[in-house]
Amino acid sequence: MIPTLDNPMFYELKEQADIQSILRQIDPLVLMQKITNFRKLNISHMNNAEIDQAILEVLCWNGVFSCYTNMKMYPAGAKFFRVKRLKGTTIPNERFGMYQDYWETDPKYLTTYGRLNKPGESLLYVSPDLYCSIGEVHIQEDEPFVAIQYTAKSDVKVNMIGGEIDYEQLGVQDEKVKLIHEMYNSFLRDEFSRDVGKGTEYLYKVSETIAKSYFDLPPRVVQDAWAYSSVQDKTKYNVCFRPKIAHELLELNGAMLCKVNQSMGIQVLCVAVGADENNNILFYHIGSEQQKQVFPEITQVTPK
Repeated sequence: MIPTLDNPMFYELKEQADIQSILRQIDPLVLMQKITNFRKLNISHMNNAEIDQAILEVLCWNGVFSCYTNMKMYPAGAKFFRVKRLKGTTIPNERFGMYQDYWETDPKYLTTYGRLNKPGESLLYVSPDLYCSIGEVHIQEDEPFVAIQYTAKSDVKVNMIGGEIDYEQLGVQDEKVKLIHEMYNSFLRDEFSRDVGKGTEYLYKVSETIAKSYFDLPPRVVQDAWAYSSVQDKTKYNVCFRPKIAHELLELNGAMLCKVNQSMGIQVLCVAVGADENNNILFYHIGSEQQKQVFPEITQVTPK
């Protein structure tokens, strides 16, 4: 049976029995104290080695990381969205005018840590849910933004960080094992859905380190991307690709230039499809053949 988001497949780094054996040894009160101590740390005053050690103290027991690896799959044909703020409604826009603007951010503009990236490291952040992507960027009413849409060319294997575990499918019946693992999962969800403000991007060092040190399995063989809970809604997920894999697995459809309108929902101003020979993005009005072909779901609304 092909695994999908409704039918998860779990890749385990250790035998299930070994993981369960280790989880049974963990005192939940001791683990809770470790998590509490971690929450009190001043990350801004810690170097990378100290952060690595602090994370190890929480996620490892006697030096062994023993969380179940939770792999799920988005099937070929799945849609993904990336949302970017625009600078005004001028078209072409200062922030969206060249073909590369459809994809990951140029590394030269990445001067701080991100959820999974180091400074100068470009990753493609998307979500299978458009509204989730809008919420992640904190788009306000009437603020212009672009929603870029991609389609998966083949199945996409994602490593779920803090994702819901099907213990029955894993054959886990021990309630203590479930309790301890859910404590780990809760810790991971909190770290990856932490709402980090401007000037405190150093807090992303924690999620970046966890993703790269504990959830980075062989690319394409086991894992194509990471998935983690949304800041706005922990039941929804963001997906993060390394650029090379994103370009291999995702087909660019185009983009919608939009505003969020309280009375009309998402108001699409125009669409962007492809680029010319100079890599300038091509824009088309609502009702054009290009819009009807790429975004047939858009309906033309005449405001009252």
